[in-house]
Amino acid sequence: MLKAFNLQIKKVTSLKAEKRYYESVIRGLEELNKIRIEADETVLNKSIEGLVFSKDRPMQLHALLMSYFKRASNPAAITILFKASNQDFSNAYKQLMNEMGSYAVNFIEESNFYSQVNEWVKTNKAGRIFFLTDDAIILEEFDMNDVLQFNPLSTIFSLTKGTDLTFCFNHNRPQSLPDFKKIPNTNHLDQYFLDWVWEDMPNSPDWAYPLSLDGTFFLKKEMEVLIRNIKFRNPNTFEANLQVFVRAFLPRKGACYPKAKYVNIPCNLVQTEVKNRTTTAYTVEELNRIWNTGKRIDIMKFHLLDAQSAQTMKFEFA
Repeated sequence: MLKAFNLQIKKVTSLKAEKRYYESVIRGLEELNKIRIEADETVLNKSIEGLVFSKDRPMQLHALLMSYFKRASNPAAITILFKASNQDFSNAYKQLMNEMGSYAVNFIEESNFYSQVNEWVKTNKAGRIFFLTDDAIILEEFDMNDVLQFNPLSTIFSLTKGTDLTFCFNHNRPQSLPDFKKIPNTNHLDQYFLDWVWEDMPNSPDWAYPLSLDGTFFLKKEMEVLIRNIKFRNPNTFEANLQVFVRAFLPRKGACYPKAKYVNIPCNLVQTEVKNRTTTAYTVEELNRIWNTGKRIDIMKFHLLDAQSAQTMKFEFA
């Protein structure tokens, strides 16, 4: 009898959680729809800001930041939300802060991931926001102001896409490219963008994934809605739980440069929840030991590489 009673309690608790889940999804979709209805009255400001997630990767974060400020014209201000699992990594982050003192970077140590991400988005005054991860590098030059040519309500711009993205590293298989349409770049008349529709590419994982936390530009008001209606505790669960709203974004267009500007270098893992594919080239401890010798990743070795070559290339240090 007691056993049956306990089982019933679990079922009721589960049903309540399920109800709250669907209520939050429906509420989120209603709020997104309201933003779209009011789109004609929405005037986006020309401000862009970024949030970077980092855990135990001061060496790789340094490479991302140096490549970003070296290769991005009109760079947006960025905030680093970082976490160090021991004193060695904490000391390295402190040294990194000193080295980045002259750049438009704000460092915040993680204490409550959800609350801090929510607060950053909610209080941000930028019309558009983006996220980056610390295991990435900017491959070549681009103008951040180019992003202002696209309204995220209709076109989601990505730095990770380009005609060189013909292989999906995480799925370990080739992927087809969209049937692109060329879009003039009104900031640089000798250049152009490519666009496609996300939902037209179901068999190409990278090209059908608009809610990525890597180099994708969102309407700040929409991201605020999404975060308010999901729960997460780290970057992996953040991105995973965003996908409950993906159907609202798949019908939109994507836009990119002809060649990928930003790529992940997946050489290690700093979490155990999701077994993402890596090259296992370096552990974070190995990279931190090299950091402590004063050497840094030579970002010039990645300059102008195609996406697939960059993803599997081993670091050189200088």
